[in-house]
Amino acid sequence: MESDIDLILRVQSGDDSAFSEILKRYYNKILNYVYRYTNNRETSEDLTQEIFMRVHRSVKNYRPEAKFSTWLYKIATNLCLTEITTRAR
Repeated sequence: MESDIDLILRVQSGDDSAFSEILKRYYNKILNYVYRYTNNRETSEDLTQEIFMRVHRSVKNYRPEAKFSTWLYKIATNLCLTEITTRAR
């Protein structure tokens, strides 16, 4: 199995199949993580899609010194907290 860093380096060089592998590897994990914040399946699915769109847009800013999963979960956490704050208003 290819490491996350190798996959991300491939994504950074424009390989969309590597991004598909990242999705397969992390989509359900992130969906379940987000669900713990929202307790709503539909909202969780929407946020998870948004998280992966942000990852795809920002992948050029990812530095391999940081663990990819930490970076991914930080994006997820930030988006969830924004959603909770917005919903509370």
